Amino acid sequence: MYVLIRASLLEDYVHLLSKLQSYITHNYWSYPMRTLKWDPLFDLEEETTTSIAWISFPSLPPNFFGKETIFSMAAAVGRPLQVDMATQNKTRPSCARVKVEVDLLGEFPKRINIGTRRKSGEIMEK
Repeated sequence: MYVLIRASLLEDYVHLLSKLQSYITHNYWSYPMRTLKWDPLFDLEEETTTSIAWISFPSLPPNFFGKETIFSMAAAVGRPLQVDMATQNKTRPSCARVKVEVDLLGEFPKRINIGTRRKSGEIMEK
């Protein structure tokens, strides 16, 4: 059985897709349910290749902890969805984490270079 759930808020969409499994309870029975992203080419016989994953950016300088900056870096891996609370509140300076929607069959970069422009115009890469 398949059910279409339309989330109007990004937060609801992220919450639904982040759960590995949910349960629908009816008449004292619990039925497991997997939430998948809608795909117009959905085929019952094929497994989905889309998933949600957390990625980390270790040793990121504090001036790169803004949501827009982290989202632009995470876009190299997949579709950024949300930063974790420690990153948002800047309470864990050792790394930034972001939740992304990824295609598991895609290619992922092993490294993302970032750079800043000094007042002199010189670009410094990390």
